[in-house]
Amino acid sequence: MVKKILVPTDFSIQAEIAVDAARKIAHQLRNEIIFYHCSEELPSEWESWPLERQEQDSVHFPKYQFLVQKMQELTDRCSADMLTCTFIIESGNFLQKIEKLVGSEAYDLIIMGSHGASGKQEYFIGSNTQKVIRKVHNNLMIIKEPLSDSTFEKVLFATNLGLADQEAFSHFLKFIKPFQVKEIHLLTVDTPGFFTQPRVLVEERQQDFKKMATAYHCETHFAGNFTVEHGIRKFAGDLGVDLIAVSNRERHPLKRIFAGSNVEMLANHSDLPVLSLDFKVT
Repeated sequence: MVKKILVPTDFSIQAEIAVDAARKIAHQLRNEIIFYHCSEELPSEWESWPLERQEQDSVHFPKYQFLVQKMQELTDRCSADMLTCTFIIESGNFLQKIEKLVGSEAYDLIIMGSHGASGKQEYFIGSNTQKVIRKVHNNLMIIKEPLSDSTFEKVLFATNLGLADQEAFSHFLKFIKPFQVKEIHLLTVDTPGFFTQPRVLVEERQQDFKKMATAYHCETHFAGNFTVEHGIRKFAGDLGVDLIAVSNRERHPLKRIFAGSNVEMLANHSDLPVLSLDFKVT
């Protein structure tokens, strides 16, 4: 069950899309939203300073007041929808701070907007969203376009059919219970540069996954493409799904450098919402 949603924001258009998505989801599930902003313009550990000390800082206190006003505007909009919401403002390095925050508090989902990237910038620079995909261990939904609603009736789960993915699929099935999902499409992508088991074995393994999803109309697919990421995007577009889900629990730096992270690539190139599944084993 999704009880707490963390929404990092820099007040950009992309962040606003994530805010709107969080409000739609929270309106349906009646959960709590926590808006988060990390400013590198404020002094280190500003949030731990006593109010009197903050007020005496004539350079930074006005900036802080501006941020509080912006965050208050977000919470006011949620309150108007009868939603429970709060905000957190911190100073310092965004990635370090959000890693620490997620490690100390239980958030069921992080929702972030992304404008994608292209060319060399895609790997060497990256966005805050890409950094969170790489480093923060939490369920993460990446939103590019405004959500029309939050039901996600038709979803695609991309899998390599490994044991870790089977565990992720089990977690995914629990996660989607409140979202009125009607169809689940299990997709395995066969690429030229990666050894894949014979079709008969792949289909047999897919049936093991399908048996886990008896509460839904579930279909299995085995498709070839020149990359996993492109295969997922093409198939999702052809099917007209509302959400793409993929496990992000197994990450290796060298693998990402040479082959690229499929989740990062999807976040960059897919216009559909992407759910990156990363969770604690219970």
